[in-house]
Amino acid sequence: MTSRFENLFTLLNYNPELRGMFLQKFQGKNEYLSILDNLVSFFIHSHRDMLIVKIKETNSLRKFNSLISELNAAKIFVQKGCSINLLSDDYFETASPDILCRCSDFSFYVEVTQLSDSEPTLKIIEELRELLRDKPFVARIEFTDLLSRPCFSGTERREQDKILENSMAQFRKDLKSLSPESQDHEITTEGIKFSLSYTGKRPGIVGSFSSSYMFPEDLFEKYATYRLLEKAKKRESFEGSEKNYPYILTFASENISIDEIDFKDLLYGCTTEIFAIQSDDPEEVRQSTILRDNDWQKIIGEKTKHIPRWQEIEAAANSGWNDFLTRIHYIPINFIYLTKEGLFLSEPLMKNVSGILLIRKSTEPHFYLNPFCEQVISLVNHQEYFNSFN
Repeated sequence: MTSRFENLFTLLNYNPELRGMFLQKFQGKNEYLSILDNLVSFFIHSHRDMLIVKIKETNSLRKFNSLISELNAAKIFVQKGCSINLLSDDYFETASPDILCRCSDFSFYVEVTQLSDSEPTLKIIEELRELLRDKPFVARIEFTDLLSRPCFSGTERREQDKILENSMAQFRKDLKSLSPESQDHEITTEGIKFSLSYTGKRPGIVGSFSSSYMFPEDLFEKYATYRLLEKAKKRESFEGSEKNYPYILTFASENISIDEIDFKDLLYGCTTEIFAIQSDDPEEVRQSTILRDNDWQKIIGEKTKHIPRWQEIEAAANSGWNDFLTRIHYIPINFIYLTKEGLFLSEPLMKNVSGILLIRKSTEPHFYLNPFCEQVISLVNHQEYFNSFN
């Protein structure tokens, strides 16, 4: 297997402990291994030393997942013409960003965060393999919503860990009662359903992990806001000239229920369009049009009253963002105007962020410029470059 995915395992060989953990979880998952091998191959020759530094400081599968998200982000920036440095954890004396990107006429830092529901998997994978060592079963795992939801605090993580602990305790107990000749069997616990299929071979193996959980809109907003503000705050620890570089957050998500429209609404907010009634009665249409026009004139004439944070919008428009703000209807046009501001306007910490890159399913980039960040890190003069991501 290692010869088939040569570049990936050449890199993992620099961290034998991580290599062992990796093989326990992903052995036999050839489709995923091929994806990782191709990603590592993209960097292995031009950024070999950087990759080695990064893999040596990667001490868990969770951190390895983060590294893969960083490489997916770095690849997109390379494909857009940047040269990149993968930064070590001690690149700054304080907390370091993940990537330094250099374009022909400017440079910027990139910080990567990810939406991952795999943490319970990482916590139980080794124990499951040990439990199946003398059992002739393949075990397929399905997490309930209790273990699929992302955690936002230490309290939530402790509660989730307790559910996981209880589920594994029940699994250990029920597994002991199964005879070697037991056929297909299910063990259902509070947090996990284990589906065991008889193979007749020892040791048994861990099969697929799955979850039917889909993010409801309110939970997605809560989680994404939590992670983005956490990463936005990181810039406050930067010192001196480090703070003069644009600072871009990348949000990597494999969750198919989250799309670019969700993200756009979260960051920019909601707009409303004033309509005139459509009718076969000309007089009714005329009266409706008059009412619409009157309402529109009130909004145009009293923007501070009707449009959230209009003074900040106007200041950004005057600093070079007028066309962009008109395009997203922050500046009212064609009977469409802002009624609810998004994170870029509502959260003071977002002034630390020049823009946000959303990466869906590892390859789909969508970029969101922030017109309201601190002037020193503004991308106002590089809008065309970042608009090309979409």
